[in-house]
Amino acid sequence: MRTELLPFMFRDWVSVSNYVFLAVLCIVFFRLPSALRRRNEYLLPFIYAFIFVVIDPLGFGFRLFQNVNGPINEFLGNHEKPFYNAWLYNIVLKMAMPVVALLLIKNYLPAEQQTRVKWILFTFISIAVVYQAIQIEPIYLNQGILFAVGALCMLLGCFTYYYILMTREEYVFMNILLLPSFWQVTFIMFFTSLTYFTDISASYLTENHSAFLVSMFKVNRFTGLVQSLVYIACLAAPLMKLKVETQPSYA
Repeated sequence: MRTELLPFMFRDWVSVSNYVFLAVLCIVFFRLPSALRRRNEYLLPFIYAFIFVVIDPLGFGFRLFQNVNGPINEFLGNHEKPFYNAWLYNIVLKMAMPVVALLLIKNYLPAEQQTRVKWILFTFISIAVVYQAIQIEPIYLNQGILFAVGALCMLLGCFTYYYILMTREEYVFMNILLLPSFWQVTFIMFFTSLTYFTDISASYLTENHSAFLVSMFKVNRFTGLVQSLVYIACLAAPLMKLKVETQPSYA
């Protein structure tokens, strides 16, 4: 156990917010009636938000408990730097997160568009399996190619949702700003776009515009914080009796 890392678990207000949001998210979800918890429009947003807020505390946990993290790294082939926890972020954020996001988006679409998103999902899973099987990039290091594929698939899913939003008559007389699915999909799009742009430009900006890169990371983290609040608000709407629009019946 690396006790010198312990203070970094609470190194800034964003890190602290992850622990607060994790507790609040679980309290809100499990206070919902069981009938609501079983519905996809509540279950899938909860899973997405849970993954998002739990990954950093979980990552710190693996860094702290090297008796667990070390053997996992060695099993994955990382014998030189067994204290790395990139494997966890690759599995959770670059493989599981796109799957959950696409399932969430698919839930808000009519049958024809659901089929399209299913094909996007199937394509991503197939690419991810082949990618890991032939080890294009080691799972214990940054997997930029897989991240790019996952980001593209999520953005395609978001664009499909917006197409439905603009073309289906069910939304004509609806206040979109009171529709939970609109905010959920919008923040998937915003956060995915920001994260991907930051990732692909990091190497160049580190050498040429490091101050701008730091600003991008701050914006990215702030957007992630707002995204967590949005998902918690969507889940808490029935408990707080907030006025929201009902998703069209086809979904």
